[in-house]
Amino acid sequence: FFSVACLDSVLEACCVMDKLPSDISEANQSLHQLLLDIDQGHLFADWPAGDAKREAKEQFFEQIAVLEKVYPGGLRAYHRNAKQLLAESRDGVNPFEGYVPSVPDG
Repeated sequence: FFSVACLDSVLEACCVMDKLPSDISEANQSLHQLLLDIDQGHLFADWPAGDAKREAKEQFFEQIAVLEKVYPGGLRAYHRNAKQLLAESRDGVNPFEGYVPSVPDG
């Protein structure tokens, strides 16, 4: 049996695949899957079907490739860190707890 969350993920992936260009590169397919894996499928929600707006879609994946490359640990790490920081903020965790601000001499 499948959970509702699992079925939602499968349906989302199927619907999003129709929005990708017909000749999408393997690299961009991997980036697409990465975004789905880290719950970012909503980024594709307003994309037109198939080859429409091909240039804009390619530019999007170019930006995602840069982000994946420059952020330490890639987008998975970024997503994990963001979730952790949001949870800590929600829970009132203060990363500066115990520090005392001071003005240096001079």
